[in-house]
Amino acid sequence: MGGPSIWLKRDDLIGIGLGGNKARKLEFLLGDALAQGCDTALTTADLHSNFLRVFSAACNRLGIRPVVFMRGRPEEPTGNYLCTKLLGAELHYINTQDPYAQSTIEAMRDCARDVEKRGGKPYLIHLGTFSGPLATVGYIAGAAELFASGLAIDAVYTAAGSGGTHAGLLAGTRLLKKNAAVIGVSVNVEANRLAHNVCGMANEALKLMRQPPGIALSEVEITDEFVAPGYGRVNDKGAEAIRLLAETEGILPDPVYTGKALAALIRDLEAGRWAKGQNVVFLHTGGAPNLFTHGPELLARGQTAPTAATKG
Repeated sequence: MGGPSIWLKRDDLIGIGLGGNKARKLEFLLGDALAQGCDTALTTADLHSNFLRVFSAACNRLGIRPVVFMRGRPEEPTGNYLCTKLLGAELHYINTQDPYAQSTIEAMRDCARDVEKRGGKPYLIHLGTFSGPLATVGYIAGAAELFASGLAIDAVYTAAGSGGTHAGLLAGTRLLKKNAAVIGVSVNVEANRLAHNVCGMANEALKLMRQPPGIALSEVEITDEFVAPGYGRVNDKGAEAIRLLAETEGILPDPVYTGKALAALIRDLEAGRWAKGQNVVFLHTGGAPNLFTHGPELLARGQTAPTAATKG
């Protein structure tokens, strides 16, 4: 792109359930479930969620029964929805698109009580609320792995949904006393709301690690410029970014998360925010099954991808 060196952190290659950033969070969440002797795990997300796919796969690997509460109604099984069904999760459908709906949490708790009545031991996961801090610790570990590379990193870009990945990277960067900027690209809600969530989760995660909190709201950088036309829907800039990475590097972002995050990075590169000689890391958080869910929209958009001035 004619500016800094751009590096990809390939968390899409984490090897369970087609990979992605959710595996780092589940390492700690399901580790906690096992430590408590739980045999059933319950969680919630959108019908086409990356998290539900990896959650179901990880539960199967660990001998835990996966129960998922999907926002949406049954439809043709494609993408992540198909994967979650193939992985054998117990499916419940909920009539809301609000990821923070209290009604969903209550439905999960009702189901957990039924598990207990049958002699099981349930473990509830809700990334946007009570499970957020522990999930965030997974990306504090991820930040440690990233900086152990020895690369002098000036900035890290990541897609931000629930905000746990962003929060963990931010907390890890501060904990390791690095000066890298962490830029989150919202895919679902307005920036101010998400920034409060990220700040809270980052500080709570530091407390879990017996480290002093102290990340200020002003330190949380998030853009919501690429949310439109909404969560799980394709936009032109995201489609162009997908084509650019595919046609120059043979790597496929997804339209829900990483395509939009890459579009934000391209915007900043074109604005000259990062200079030659600097190192910018793009976190590829996975999500390839979403390409197959949005095929017609992707083909209708992004026909003219930005031209890379130089490759690399």
